[in-house]
Amino acid sequence: ARGDLVAAFSTPGWLGAAFRNVGKLNWWTMTVWTDEESELDFVVSEPHASAIIDFPDMVVGGESRSVVLPASELPIDWDAALELLLADQDFQFGATDWFADEAAP
Repeated sequence: ARGDLVAAFSTPGWLGAAFRNVGKLNWWTMTVWTDEESELDFVVSEPHASAIIDFPDMVVGGESRSVVLPASELPIDWDAALELLLADQDFQFGATDWFADEAAP
């Protein structure tokens, strides 16, 4: 995962990232890209591509969610990001009950 972050920092189009940990096993990553093409270039590049292949062996479940915002609305905090992302799920596998817990009032 650390190599993934170093690769992201040097990927054209990467603007920033925020990380969140809830409990021992619940980790969140929020990244900001100039455009979707730059993000997808990173997703299919090494070391990210290999990490995604190994992902199911390392975790119980996972989700990917995306939202497009104008630059004028950035930065965004975790509470606002989670509220926006509740409606849009791009990808899910395994046990992902924790997202529902995050959204609970």
